Amino acid sequence: MGEAVKKYLRGLFFIFFICQTLYAEDDVDKLKRRVSIICPNTPGWCSEEKGLNFLDLVLEVKPKVCVEIGVFGGASLIPVAAGLKFLNAGIVIGIDPWNSGEAIKHLDTLEEKEHIDWWSKINLSEIYYSFLERLLLYDLEKHCVILKKTSEQAAFEMGEIDILHIDGHRSETQTVQDVRLYLPKVVSGGHIWLGDALNYNKQKAIDFLLTQCDVIKVIENGNCILFKKR
Repeated sequence: MGEAVKKYLRGLFFIFFICQTLYAEDDVDKLKRRVSIICPNTPGWCSEEKGLNFLDLVLEVKPKVCVEIGVFGGASLIPVAAGLKFLNAGIVIGIDPWNSGEAIKHLDTLEEKEHIDWWSKINLSEIYYSFLERLLLYDLEKHCVILKKTSEQAAFEMGEIDILHIDGHRSETQTVQDVRLYLPKVVSGGHIWLGDALNYNKQKAIDFLLTQCDVIKVIENGNCILFKKR
């Protein structure tokens, strides 16, 4: 049996194991253990710490509407959807064009060359369909709305947001635009996660958020910040 086949079968076994345990989750501790396994084994940049903090916030706030800008493989959206499923209420709206041209838009060709090269080569269609398969296998599609659009296009479809996760683009231009477009839609007392916060391109977005929000929590050694809108 070839290594590629073995890897594929291992992946199928892992997904089967997780989806079986998420179908009838009836205990918070068990749910957290499943999320701890899912996060590092799902395409994306969501640590166990981040996934558990996202889940905890959902269980605490009991939101009606969550929004994530920048879904990729679903590593940080799935813990949110799992929390909503546990509560049997609410939806998470995932926004991502899954388009390499949009992924490198606004990036500096010199300073961000490494990232431009990476995003230009990755098969985002494959990532997208893999993500949809996971939603189906984990039985989470009831609590998810997926918009295969840019954040600018999707903004016109947004109503009130209880929890917002901004993690869609490295560039300063796009991140600031996302904050300006979506922060007004977050309810008073609502929460905003900002990912990749240590990147120098995120400082203007942080400054803008601080004009209307307070910092509630900092995780991942400062790389992810939770704000609460005043």
